[in-house]
Amino acid sequence: MHFSKRRRTLIPLIAVEVIGDHVIEKLHGFMKRMNWFLKNRPDLASCISYMCSLERKGKCYKLLAIPCKDRLLKVLKYMFDENEFLSPYGIRSLSKYHEKNPYVFYAGGNEHRVDCTPCESTTTLFGGNSNWRGSIWFPINYLLIEALEKYYEFYGNSLKVEFPTNSGNLMNLKEISIELPSRLERTYFFL
Repeated sequence: MHFSKRRRTLIPLIAVEVIGDHVIEKLHGFMKRMNWFLKNRPDLASCISYMCSLERKGKCYKLLAIPCKDRLLKVLKYMFDENEFLSPYGIRSLSKYHEKNPYVFYAGGNEHRVDCTPCESTTTLFGGNSNWRGSIWFPINYLLIEALEKYYEFYGNSLKVEFPTNSGNLMNLKEISIELPSRLERTYFFL
């Protein structure tokens, strides 16, 4: 199987939780497996976030997330780019880049393509519905907004990014999580 080189996905951002040490300590099985993973798989552990935040009310909280901070910043740059995932109506399920550059892979001697087709599909594959190939998908937007709020809970105002990308407008992730629903509303009200 051969894949084209350019692949971007936002779904790993959703795997995030802020959890207190006082909670982790009660989860003996989880703590044992987590410590084993951190010790025995440093190659993978270096790609995720597991870090202690500032103490709050005498308790220490950790961020458990798939992307480490550097990767998070790189993904957010694409997520908030209007030529990629950010649209006036929310976050696209597939980058706008694929509108002119279809994602192509080969399997079983056949070429398969995924294009960004934001309305009705140009193929009958998957029943002709193209929601997952460029349209704004509310459930995914909801999960991404919820994830941004959790990242903000951990990083607070110390993490600001351009929204939209290359606009020069720096915002924290809570501010962005408030802005995105107003874009989603435009889907219905065309404001």
